Amino acid sequence: MSIRFLKRRVSALEAKISRGFAAGSLTANEIEDILQRVENGESLGQEEGRRIEAHGHLVGRHMIISVRQGFVTIKRYLDVDMDAL
Repeated sequence: MSIRFLKRRVSALEAKISRGFAAGSLTANEIEDILQRVENGESLGQEEGRRIEAHGHLVGRHMIISVRQGFVTIKRYLDVDMDAL
């Protein structure tokens, strides 16, 4: 690997880490609001997507929500209460 390639990768990682700290962690109320809105079929904003991506993923209400590179993935598990797990 070239030095230029390594510098580019390191700067991309630093940018991702700083975005995560700048967005702040999601509170329980914000997570519940996002889960409710997704369950109702409402869309998420870009900032919410970035915060979910920084958080990792959201689990609750029979679904797991994750965001990777701006794409939202929702996995629904019928008859499985994710809050109880």
